[in-house]
Amino acid sequence: MPAAHKRASAKRDLIEHYVCLAEHGGVETAERFGRMPARASRNLSRNPRMGAPLSWRSPKVAGLRFSS
Repeated sequence: MPAAHKRASAKRDLIEHYVCLAEHGGVETAERFGRMPARASRNLSRNPRMGAPLSWRSPKVAGLRFSS
């Protein structure tokens, strides 16, 4: 299973969401949101096949899975 890659654009998006949540929902809400990516990353590293497989035509997203 290939390793997960963290893109700079994803990091920027997370920071923008964090700031927006802090401004509009409060720092506690933003902090909870800020912990989610690390938690999801740990879960994926322990269970790389978690979630339902998705079917896409693009080979760039082959093997992508969805978990709610």
